[in-house]
Order: sequence, then structure tokens, then C-alpha cells
Amino acid sequence: MRARFHYCGWTVISFLVLGIAGWLHAGPATTAPAPALSDLQQQRVATLQQAADLAQKMYEQGAATIGETFRVQRLLLDAQLEAATSTPQRVQLLQKALAVARQQEQLTSSRHSSGVAGPLEPLEAKAERLRLEIELVKAGGQTNP
Repeated sequence: MRARFHYCGWTVISFLVLGIAGWLHAGPATTAPAPALSDLQQQRVATLQQAADLAQKMYEQGAATIGETFRVQRLLLDAQLEAATSTPQRVQLLQKALAVARQQEQLTSSRHSSGVAGPLEPLEAKAERLRLEIELVKAGGQTNP
């Protein structure tokens, strides 16, 4: 009786291991073709670039808040990072975004000091700068000021 259980147990374990290995090897059941995915990513980047340009113009005319402008810029960066095809490309995007984030942090600090903005704006800007620095370090880049 004991030998039969031992044999049966190993058989079940073997089937489970082979099934899991086959499932992992097969990968996802459906994947979008690389050209189609790349095309969609580029369309998203182009759309968000238009939105970022519009948000900047609207901010300059007093029709949008600085927070809305920052939000659209972050969406654009996220889309660009998703569409990036290499680590050096990601590092370059993050370095560029970090430079902008440093300017945004200074701007929000000045706005707060002059009483135009509350204390939350500079903290959000600092948190965003730190997020970008973390992402840049993870990607292997330098965070030189």
C-alpha cells in the first residue's frame, strides 16, 4: 500500500511539473504582433505630445493649471518610456524628464513662496523628481544635478 502511494504521488508531481513547464514555455496565448504594438505606442506618443503642447499653451493663456500641464507631461513620458526599444533610449528619456522635473520643482517652490500656490505643489513636484531619479538609477543612468 505504501509503495503504491509513493508511485502515485510521484506520478502526480511529474504531471504537474511537466504541465507547468509546458505552460511557461508556451508563453502567452495571444500577443500582438510587434509592428502593430509599436504602431499603437507611437500613435499614443504622438497624441500625448499634442496634448502636452496644448496644455502648455493653455497654461500660458491661463486656461489650464500647472498641475494639469504636469499631469499631461507625465502621461507623455510614460508613453515614451513604454515605446522605448533600448535601455540607452530609456536612460536618455529619463535624463531629459529629470531636467524638466527639476525646473518644475523650482517653479512650484517659487509659486509657493510667492503665495500663488499651496504647500502641496512643491511636495508633489519633489516627489515626481525623486521618482524619476529612482527610475533613472534603476535604468543604469546617472542623476547628476
